[in-house]
Amino acid sequence: MHKMTVNEFIKKSIGARWVDRASTFEQMDCWGLVILYYRHVLGIELTPITGYEDKQTTLQVEALPEARRHWLPCGKINNAVFLAYLGDTPTHVGIVIDNHALHAKGNGEQGGQVQYNKIDAIEKMYTKVEYYKYADLL
Repeated sequence: MHKMTVNEFIKKSIGARWVDRASTFEQMDCWGLVILYYRHVLGIELTPITGYEDKQTTLQVEALPEARRHWLPCGKINNAVFLAYLGDTPTHVGIVIDNHALHAKGNGEQGGQVQYNKIDAIEKMYTKVEYYKYADLL
């Protein structure tokens, strides 16, 4: 598989339509964007989250505890994944790139798309934001 540069990935994904549990360049949700970024830019296949794509699991209840086994806390470094909370509930993820956040923001009612915003804006929109780097534990 041809690896993409960060800029190629950003150009290809910005404006892609937000669709729950999708992970293609035409449509993706926030976790789908992370999967695609790690696959196409970093050449890493993330450990799948059981039941996520077929909607048998939820981000908050099953997916995050399972995913956390493969991630280590870190600072706002390039290629880190941010995890954003509303109150005590984790609700959104995206990629940190040069003090910006690449993320697929949307919902089932209003739709949405992939955006590239300053990380400071993300930190102001959410109650709490944590940062993680992938630790290949396999």
